[in-house]
Amino acid sequence: MRILRQTICAGVMMITMSLLWCSVSYAQGDVVEELIRSYKVQIRSMEIKMLESRQVLKDTDPADWTTAQQEIYLNNSLWVVYYGMLTYGIDGHFHIPTDLNELVDLGYIQEWPQNPYNDWEPIQVLDAGDGFSPGDLCLLVAPPGHRDGKGKLSSELCIFGPDVEFAQHGQVEPIDMNEEWAVIPEGVLYMLGIG
Repeated sequence: MRILRQTICAGVMMITMSLLWCSVSYAQGDVVEELIRSYKVQIRSMEIKMLESRQVLKDTDPADWTTAQQEIYLNNSLWVVYYGMLTYGIDGHFHIPTDLNELVDLGYIQEWPQNPYNDWEPIQVLDAGDGFSPGDLCLLVAPPGHRDGKGKLSSELCIFGPDVEFAQHGQVEPIDMNEEWAVIPEGVLYMLGIG
């Protein structure tokens, strides 16, 4: 659990530093290209981790899954989609894709994560009002009056655990700029802010 939290903190720090670096040097196209390349490397790394952790779960009877095994797979799945969204956003789109399946269709991620609690069907992306759904993602988008410094909407990407009680194992806190509007849905295990 401690390693998982350290991994999450390191990832958040890296993304924050990358975004700061990009915003300071945005006019330089080669800087943006380097950032895109860096994100794509991170996506591939997280996809490998996601596939490895998924295989661990598939090789184990669900009744024998440990908390750590489930957390690792769900965390890796969340990071794959998150990095895909970041890359999409700086690669000339400058917005959140209206359909996150575009991340696969446009080649930002190679394989969409699967839901271990729904016969390994693709993870669904829900709105905050849809309620708890084990193993699915939830995309919280800022209301119209809450934009970042560049006029773009900010968001929070969340993933649900297997049940509401399982969420006590996670780390759920919106980024500072989203605290005013982000309501954390019940059962969210992890959330990552984009702003």
